[in-house]
Amino acid sequence: MAIHIALLCVLVLTPGADSVWEDLRDRYLALTTLSGSFDQTICSDEQGTCQTFSGSFVIEMPDRYRIEVAAPDSQLIVSDRTGIWFYFPKDNYAVRQASARSIPLMAFLEPMLDSTAAVSYADSTPGALVLAVTTADSVMSLHGMKLELDSSAGRIAGFSFVDAWGNDYHFRLSGQRWNQDLPEDAFSFTPPEGTIIE
Repeated sequence: MAIHIALLCVLVLTPGADSVWEDLRDRYLALTTLSGSFDQTICSDEQGTCQTFSGSFVIEMPDRYRIEVAAPDSQLIVSDRTGIWFYFPKDNYAVRQASARSIPLMAFLEPMLDSTAAVSYADSTPGALVLAVTTADSVMSLHGMKLELDSSAGRIAGFSFVDAWGNDYHFRLSGQRWNQDLPEDAFSFTPPEGTIIE
């Protein structure tokens, strides 16, 4: 009997997924900048392996960003709206892509920009709201997008998805800072002298 009462309380106290999504989407669409730290895990069932990465990010909405991977190896990804730099200091190597390209860390923002996005609860236990998001067109060919919300349901604390090759991605976002002024050079990159550039 106690279990049934507890389940009833969860259902009563948890707001509707559509209401939570509408409030969350409004907050993120009003964002100007977002920065913080991330931990990323990528698992491949086919290869039976998992890789972990950690670092920091700075985003100026909607499409300027700087992602600095600190571990296991240093990497830098910088988008300045005209293209994206990928820099690998260990290999003294940089690649510039002229056209925009989707980056896995940015995937949690994509559904916010899609008016066709629909949500349902993947988990609605107290203090652990998880939204399952679907869109008319799969974002970046991603599947099973889930957004893990913080205890206030006002911020995305983590997210996960499966890419077109069956790789499972999971991100945790921490130390988030909203709407801070950012230096202009946060979104510029000049390869160091001697860098091999493609």
